[in-house]
Amino acid sequence: MSNGFFCLGMSWARRVAEGASGEVSGEGSILSVNGLVLVVVILVALLWFILYRLYFQPLRRVLEERYRLTLGRLQEAQEILKRVEREQARYEAAVREVRQYANRRMAEARAAAEAQGTARIEQARQEVRARIEEARAHLRRQAEQVKQALQLEIDRLALEVVQRILRRSLVLSPDQVEQIRDEVLRT
Repeated sequence: MSNGFFCLGMSWARRVAEGASGEVSGEGSILSVNGLVLVVVILVALLWFILYRLYFQPLRRVLEERYRLTLGRLQEAQEILKRVEREQARYEAAVREVRQYANRRMAEARAAAEAQGTARIEQARQEVRARIEEARAHLRRQAEQVKQALQLEIDRLALEVVQRILRRSLVLSPDQVEQIRDEVLRT
């Protein structure tokens, strides 16, 4: 198709050139200088149309495709970067949430351990108090027993001293010994 236009354009250009050369030589021609300008304009328009269809349009498509691919890759990279930033923000939010959860759990565990420790300490204190009370009661009983034993020993020794002083043996019941002792202590 382009070869046909090209041949047609060439033949027409020859005729115009022949007509122009005839005009210069003085022969009459169908075309004048104004006609030559018109022919040149038509040829330029025809050449532009042919170049546009065969060269500029494919070149424009290639450049647009290249621009689209280049810009498309750039836009795709920007979208990937935005997606990565969103994912990073989501990851950081998840990490913050996990840290907060871990901190809450550790605080709860710490509080539970402190409460448990406090409960154990209080339980140990109560056990110690109970043992101390038990030991005091035991000591009181032992002191009472020792006191009674000492009292009996004192009464026996006192009776013995009285018997030596009197140089005779006395037979007294424990109630009588206690009665005598109370009287001596009052005076």
